[in-house]
Order: sequence, then C-alpha cells, then structure tokens
Amino acid sequence: MSSLDPHSEYYGPEALEDFRISTSLHLEGIGAVLRSDDGFTTIQSLVPGGPAANTGKVKVEDKIIAVAQGEESPVDVIDMDLREVVKLIRGTGGTEVRLTIVREEVGKNTQLVIPIIRDKVQLKDRAAKSRVVPVTLQENPNEKPKTLKLGVIDLPSFYMDFEGRQNRQKGYKSSSADMVVEIGKMKKENVDAIIVDLRSNGGGSLDESIDIAGLFFDKGPVVQTKDTRGGVMVQKDEDGKTLYSGPLVVMINRHSASASEIFAGAIQDYQRGLIVGDTHTFGKGTVQNLNDIDEKLGAIKVTISKFYRPSGSSTQLKGVESDIVIPDLLDEYDVGEKTYDYALPWEKIAASDYKAFGQVSPETVKLLKDASKARVAKDPNFVKVADAIKEYKAGEESRSKVSLKEEAADAKKAGKDDKLADSKKGGKGGKNGKDGKDGKKKSKAGEEEEEDGEKLSLVEDYQLQEALRVTADYVQILGKRPLAKVGIPEVEKMAVAEHAADGKKTETKGHP
Repeated sequence: MSSLDPHSEYYGPEALEDFRISTSLHLEGIGAVLRSDDGFTTIQSLVPGGPAANTGKVKVEDKIIAVAQGEESPVDVIDMDLREVVKLIRGTGGTEVRLTIVREEVGKNTQLVIPIIRDKVQLKDRAAKSRVVPVTLQENPNEKPKTLKLGVIDLPSFYMDFEGRQNRQKGYKSSSADMVVEIGKMKKENVDAIIVDLRSNGGGSLDESIDIAGLFFDKGPVVQTKDTRGGVMVQKDEDGKTLYSGPLVVMINRHSASASEIFAGAIQDYQRGLIVGDTHTFGKGTVQNLNDIDEKLGAIKVTISKFYRPSGSSTQLKGVESDIVIPDLLDEYDVGEKTYDYALPWEKIAASDYKAFGQVSPETVKLLKDASKARVAKDPNFVKVADAIKEYKAGEESRSKVSLKEEAADAKKAGKDDKLADSKKGGKGGKNGKDGKDGKKKSKAGEEEEEDGEKLSLVEDYQLQEALRVTADYVQILGKRPLAKVGIPEVEKMAVAEHAADGKKTETKGHP
C-alpha cells in the first residue's frame, strides 16, 4: 500500500493494538517495561501504581523465564521474541497472570512464582507535563537581576482515547484536556511566558490539534482540508474562549509531524507566538482514515485528504519553518517526508478568513535572531554541536546510500500519524534526536518495541536552554524593554558544581 503514498498501510492485529494504546495512553496488563537481554525477558522498570508494582514482589532486573495464565501450565519464554512474551503477559483486566522469575542476589539466584491481577495501566509518562523554569535578566550590571518564570509544557503527542469519546465516556483521556490542566498550573504560578515543546511529537488527532490551538486564541480557522475531489473544508476553533493570552513559544524539530505541524502552522499564521528549533518540521501534510477489517485481521489506514494552514500553505514536504533556528545535529540528517518514495507534492490553496494578532513581527524576529546567533556563537555547548555537525558533514560523502535510507526509515516512525479522520490515530524520539543509551529493545507491556529516545535534563538540553533565553528576550520586547543578559540558575548552578568537582579531581591527581 505504500506505493499509494507513504502513509497508507495495513495494520495487523498487534500493530492495531499498539496503535490504540498509543492514542488512549492506557492498556490492560501488569504495568512493566520489559527488555530482551541475551534471550531473557528482563523487567526494566515498573509503572508506579501499576499491578506489578502493587504486588511489592516484582523488582527491576528480575528475569521472566515462564508465563502462565491463572492456573494453567506455564509457558517457557526463554529465547522467545519479546513481542510474543508481551502477548502472553497482556490480557483483560481482572484476570490473573503468573510470572516465574529468576532474581540474581548476592551469591545466589532465587526463583519465584508471582501471581499478578491484570488491570488498566495509565501511561502517564506519555502524557503532557509541565514545569516552571526561573531565568534571570540583567539589564544593568549595577542593578540586581530580575527573575522571570517561564513555563515549559512537554507535549509528546496529540493523543485521544477515541473509544472513550465514541462511547461518550465522561473524562476520557485527551491531550487537550491535559493541556488545560497544565496551562492552569502555569497560570497559578504567574508565569511570564509559556513554551510548548513539540520536539519529536509525531502527531495524533486532528481534532486535538484544533482544540489545543484554540486554547491560545478565541476563535478562527486552524486547518483546511482538501479531499480527493478537490473539496475544501475549513475546520475552526469556535468556543470563543482563550485560556492563555500571554507570550507563547513553540519548539519543533525535524521529527515534529502532522498534528504538530497543524498546531505550529496555525500559531505562526496567526502571529500568536514564535516557532523555534530546527530549520523546519517533518513535512507530513496528509490526513489518514483507519478502517477496521476484522478483530482478527486488523485495519487499513488510507490517506483521504491533504491539510493546509489557515494561510493556505501546505505543510507537505516543506513543513513549518522556525522563526529562530537553534543549531541541532538532527537538522543535518536526511529526515522527513521529502525522503519518502511516492510522497505527495506541496501546493497552496486560498487562504481562510482569519485575523493575525501581530505578536510576532519581522522586526521582532530579526532582533531575536541576532541576539540568539550572538549567544550561540559564544556558547561552548553549541561550539560542540557545531563541531559535531562539521564532522557529520565531512563524513557524509563516505556514507553509503543504504545507510542514509536506514536513517530515514528509523525517522519515519516519528513522522507518523495524524488525524485518522476522527475515529482513531496513528514517536517520540529523544530530544535533539538523541537515541536511547543502549538501543535495547523493550516493551511497555506492549506499548512500543523500540526504546524511546533518552529524555535529556535541562542541563543536557542545549536547545531548550537557548529557547528559554529566546523566550526571555521575547518577553522583554513585548514589554518594550531592552534586551538583557539572560541567566538560567539551574544550569549555572550545575556548571559551578561540575567545575568544583573537576577541581577536586585535579587536586587529588596532584597529591598522590
């Protein structure tokens, strides 16, 4: 089916189940992250409050050697494919699964049989979450710096429990509902600005992208869709309410795709906020519908239309361009819709009727861009990034076309999914495109087989640090105040601690 376009495909029963878990952010199982180690299925971590954790008996690094359904005979799972082990462990809530585990202890191995009652497990690590980061502004070296509070909301995907919505379930899980909660927290903290981090957000529900965009302005068109017959439909936020009207920054990277591009494109068209990060997003501008075949056969996902920004521009191939580009090695990779065979072309349609807010002007962008470039040029961390980029480019010619295609294939997962036409949906790699530490395969009781990208701390996340500084500058400009030296106490404190630790090491070496 990929010969139709890159996103029309068949979902087998297992893939369909994983897909539904990724959109609803819950599953029925034991609540454990598993990995495969030399033929053994190992407990990598436990979901807090999940069935496995609640037994008090299952521990991280336990090795599962057999699985039994209730009182049935156990099935040996040594050397079994991890996905097959996951299938044995998953099951309907309220049923029992018995794990035979081997635990390595000092001087001996202990074998245990642990009964666990399966239950619904909430995948909270994949939901929207927020934090407040204080930054300092030094306008005058003779005066005490002032502190700004910047809210950062990490939105991994535009998730929605489609089944819960179809069944009119009260309080069903959705990214828009969670965003309302997180923005509410930020408002209680009286933040001076909000950053919505969409890096490696591969998309999700089209409705969710519309609803979340509408949290930042009162009403108006968010996206236009054109079907195969050329009919155009304008989809709007129409509630007339604005949850947050303050300074807004959206972070993107080359793995921000689909619904992420709808949201970022609308915010940019409305001049409602800044887009910062990689040069542009993934470039997926198509809408898919998921059609169930049979419970045992899976489903078919088919591209049914293309979507366009309020301005009429498509995100297909070109993506959404950043106002302020922050250097990132991922930006150099051969990643995105344009790398796929049979990708549909870019095009533009008539603009919809919308009114820009004027919170981002060319003059503002130039000021912010110049200030950011000056900082980045002097920042030792970005000097390292620049060196890595040079090294990557130097080796580019020697890399085979095969290896480049493999990189693009790996990136495809982060560029998937989409609307699934309001009935069902379609990864998030690490920030800055960083891979997991060891690349081991794992499954969050069946979520995804591939290890998620490593989450970087603020101290390690150079892009987010610069985004915070850009945001502080943006707040100054909107407040008609001069740009100032921006500090991030959390980062600076850690740098001082590391410097002190290095000094002690040197001193120790000098006095054997």
